[in-house]
Amino acid sequence: MVGKNLQAAQDEARAASLSFRSSDALGQHRIQVAAQDWKVCSQIPAAGMRLATGGRLVLSTVKVEESCP
Repeated sequence: MVGKNLQAAQDEARAASLSFRSSDALGQHRIQVAAQDWKVCSQIPAAGMRLATGGRLVLSTVKVEESCP
């Protein structure tokens, strides 16, 4: 999901029947209301790792015009 805009990442997660949550990677506690205006900087679990049944994908995001920390 890293590098995708948050909307695309959410759509992909839903298509794969994954639960997910996102948070502000800069620690400013901003809410990602317009998902297309945010990009994914990192994810847990990392790409290529399996998500346990009932687990949740965690996405850290910044606004598209910002740099990832």
